[in-house]
Amino acid sequence: MNDPVNRDLWLGSAAGIGLTPLGESAPEGVPTVDQALLSVTNMEVRPTRTVPVDSPDAWGEVDRQWLSLARDNALFTEDGRFLIVLPGPGAVESGWVPVQWVDGVEISSRLSHRKENVDFLAMSLDGKVLCAVTEEDSDYWIILHEFSCPGCPSLPR
Repeated sequence: MNDPVNRDLWLGSAAGIGLTPLGESAPEGVPTVDQALLSVTNMEVRPTRTVPVDSPDAWGEVDRQWLSLARDNALFTEDGRFLIVLPGPGAVESGWVPVQWVDGVEISSRLSHRKENVDFLAMSLDGKVLCAVTEEDSDYWIILHEFSCPGCPSLPR
């Protein structure tokens, strides 16, 4: 994120959904946003969990399922830091935004109120764990992916 205008935009987007932007760059050596996208959008990918789009409180359930997977799989540092890419024009080019988790944040619910796509990518600061949310047909998919080493794609689980 070399462009200060884009950096401010993405930091504002993260703050707008309730996360605390850290105002720093992503660590060196983590998989790129393109690599992360490929790991959750290829034909081999199967969701770790699903939530039907038309279910009552679908976004709330997506948030609960995502948070459970993120916590159970060490997405957050001890003090709640992680990387995120939110939907919107220029997201891939802008790269990862380092943020800190804030208890009570409901990412999908907040994105849905802004009339944006609820898809987002979140990665651990060490680049090993990716937990993504995407809408596929009639379900929201929550996908957990582990990279065997930072920057090295591996098969989704």
